[in-house]
Amino acid sequence: MDKIILFLLLISFSFGFAQKERSLIREGNKLYKDSLFKESLNKYLDALAENPENNTAKYNLANSLYKNNQLNEAEKLYEELLKSKDVNLENIHYNLGNTQLKKQEYQKAVDNYKKTLKLNPQNKDARYNLSYALSKMKQEDKKDNKDKKDNKDKNDKKDNKENKDNKDNKEDKDSKDNKDGKDNQDNKDKKDKKNDSSKDKNKSDNQQDKNQQNMPKPNELSKEEAEKMLNNLDDNEKQLLQKLIQQQMQQQKYKSDKDW
Repeated sequence: MDKIILFLLLISFSFGFAQKERSLIREGNKLYKDSLFKESLNKYLDALAENPENNTAKYNLANSLYKNNQLNEAEKLYEELLKSKDVNLENIHYNLGNTQLKKQEYQKAVDNYKKTLKLNPQNKDARYNLSYALSKMKQEDKKDNKDKKDNKDKNDKKDNKENKDNKDNKEDKDSKDNKDGKDNQDNKDKKDKKNDSSKDKNKSDNQQDKNQQNMPKPNELSKEEAEKMLNNLDDNEKQLLQKLIQQQMQQQKYKSDKDW
């Protein structure tokens, strides 16, 4: 008897919780219709606090998050609902696609609209939104290609300018090197010319000294020549010649001392 009473109490208690969940969800739905999305969001959260597994409260909460522009939270909750049983997959894929379209995640939005149409090919809203998402993707691709082209043109102009600057610098350097080379060559030619002139002068001086050394000196008589002359003379002539030779030699001695 006690067990039967306990079971009835549990049923009554559970029924009371379920009634409270449904009541909170109804209140949230009324606020949602009045475009009071933040207030409706709080009602759905209260319902989930009563029963975290209530998929109706989750779905409505995700819709309120979307309307409240909390797109990341809405997207996460829609994706979580896709893993649940007994949910309307067509509506979840459609609303998830709308969330991603608003986030400008066009490829993801296209994928979810296609899944919506696969579940219901007659869904005109999904078909229209799919066409819109595809057109936005095309615009993005065209813009990306234009940006890439503009960047390429900008880089090409920059490279051309750098190449021109490098060429100008090289020409200036070559011109300076040529001028320096010409100056160095002129200096070398002048130095070589000066050296050649100095060599010619030294050579001329040496030749002149040599010629002067080879020239016979006046009044200079060798010993052999003097003896030969003496042998050909008589005694008186020899004495006279010896006296002249001695005088001549004496003069040469004085001259030599003077030169020193």
